[in-house]
Amino acid sequence: ISGAAFSKEFTKTSEADASMDALLLEGRAPLVAGAYQFTPTGVSQFKAADRVAVYAEVYDPMYSAEPKEGDPKMALVMQMRFLDAKTLEVKQDTGAVAVDNFVHPGSPVVPVGLRLPLETLKPGSYRMELKAMDSKGNFAVRTADFEIL
Repeated sequence: ISGAAFSKEFTKTSEADASMDALLLEGRAPLVAGAYQFTPTGVSQFKAADRVAVYAEVYDPMYSAEPKEGDPKMALVMQMRFLDAKTLEVKQDTGAVAVDNFVHPGSPVVPVGLRLPLETLKPGSYRMELKAMDSKGNFAVRTADFEIL
């Protein structure tokens, strides 16, 4: 799993928009997951009222082959846990969230964008734990620290 990129600006886009953006940015691909393009914020301090998402890419080689008829359905889930940055006590856990809709058949890279539930957390310092797990039990975890003012 890649590093997590926080975004306060995420907008609906089409594949044509994303392709055009990639050309305009001279090889720097935009961060697109599903129907949304994410613009990294570069900051990690947010207000509880802010709309914030996280973008990450999951690499899973089992997605590189085109699925064949009769193959078992592969599943990919993400879990976000929000820990108190000092005590590491779990403050919130999203549980497993299916992200199969982000899979592009034949590509081992799965771009994922998820909204952070800041409105349910109290002001303070947090560590977000982002975990990706496939149907074979393989998993990877990344963390990112942020603060709610």
